[in-house]
Amino acid sequence: MAACCPAGHELAWPLGGRACPRCRREQVVAAVSAADPSLPAAVIEAAVDVVAPGGQALRQLADALAAGPGALRAGAPPVAGRLALELIARGSATLSVPACAVCGRAGKPLFRGDGGGVCQRCRTWQLAAACASCGQVRPAAGRDSSGQPVCEVCRRRDDPRRHRQCGRCGKTAPVAARARDGRPDICVNCYRQPVATCSVCGRRRACSFAATSRPVCVSCSPRASAACARCGQDRPPAARWPEGPVCDPCYTAALRHRGRCASCGQQRRLVAPPGPDADTCADCAGLPVTHACADCGTEDKLYEKGRCARCSLRRRARELFSAGTGIIVPQLAGVFDAVTAARQPRSALNWLRKGAGAALLADVAAGRLAISHQALDDCPRRRAADYLRHMLTAAGALPARDEELARTGQWLGMVLEAIGPAADRRLVQAYATWQVMRRLRAGAAAAARPRTPTAHARNHIRAAAGLLAWLRDRGTTLGTGPAPTGMRSAPS
Repeated sequence: MAACCPAGHELAWPLGGRACPRCRREQVVAAVSAADPSLPAAVIEAAVDVVAPGGQALRQLADALAAGPGALRAGAPPVAGRLALELIARGSATLSVPACAVCGRAGKPLFRGDGGGVCQRCRTWQLAAACASCGQVRPAAGRDSSGQPVCEVCRRRDDPRRHRQCGRCGKTAPVAARARDGRPDICVNCYRQPVATCSVCGRRRACSFAATSRPVCVSCSPRASAACARCGQDRPPAARWPEGPVCDPCYTAALRHRGRCASCGQQRRLVAPPGPDADTCADCAGLPVTHACADCGTEDKLYEKGRCARCSLRRRARELFSAGTGIIVPQLAGVFDAVTAARQPRSALNWLRKGAGAALLADVAAGRLAISHQALDDCPRRRAADYLRHMLTAAGALPARDEELARTGQWLGMVLEAIGPAADRRLVQAYATWQVMRRLRAGAAAAARPRTPTAHARNHIRAAAGLLAWLRDRGTTLGTGPAPTGMRSAPS
């Protein structure tokens, strides 16, 4: 037995002057006793033996408590947090359950960070840096050939091992679904989640686990929540800023808020000091400018490829109005200007993404649908066609017409098709053409009204068709019915 420990403990192996496990255990017990004098030494020793019986755990615990009991209260490193929980379970009234100093969540392993013990996610965001590829301040997932940090999105995008030729678009891009059972590789741009009935909300939407008995859509998928640093509500964080986690409403409001900088006096997004009381812009505070549009440079919430809502709207509208060629169809130039000048670009973006009228507009730009009233009248999606007709008319691509008069003519055609006997159909058609519709057209040409009232004319046509049906049910017609009393019969 060689006595190599500085305290004189006999050991079976030499330590070279370092502290032995017994010394470390005594140091830990002494530090915990100073932090919580209410616990007996025997209870503390039992807790230390459970959490760190020896080896690396005991060494980390002794190093963490060497500077004082602060590591025990902060719960960092994780072995100190486990010891704090063990002491609380054994009756400690001085210590509290360690929680992340940034997001406030408890029950997670904590690490040393800015402001105390922080969880792994918050520590990752504290160490975030500007990506060498996209410029966004994000956690580093790797480094490029020059040693600069690269975020996870750019690392996956630029990884040559993940790029293959897509079986749908033919482009070389990251693969979202690998080839299987005769199906080709599908890239991330072409892949769409399968549609199923969500087991939570009951709506038929794109879902994860669609092939199982419990598909879940994106809106209903469980997400970790935290107390928002701005509003205090327990919600899923949309971002983690220096002041803490920020929920989606506060995140959007903060990105769109503008104020006068206390240093330069410009109307900018204020970022320093962190929190709602910020009064300095990023340039004056010496911080990197984030969430700046790649096209116009405006600091705003970004939508796609680093562009703000207005620039995203221009790009999507140009792609739709030019059918992917970049050259806008001349007849649609007025409509393009109206769409891109929308007061709320976010609403226009949603319409371009899922509006039925936008789909018809894409058909017009691609030449699949003619720019004419007749082509829109034949379209099965009536409301979308009417909305597109108003846009084309307002832009001058289509001549204006009396819509009520045109719809009455279409309605007349459906009424005539519903009349079975050919003789009755000819009578109603002659009456409607030479009496009712002729009077309507003359009134529409003489009046200065944008729409012609047609309800009275439709009632006349219905009455004529109803009269002929009533006479036929009684076995008579207009030409064979008996003449009224006191009137001569018509000459044969």
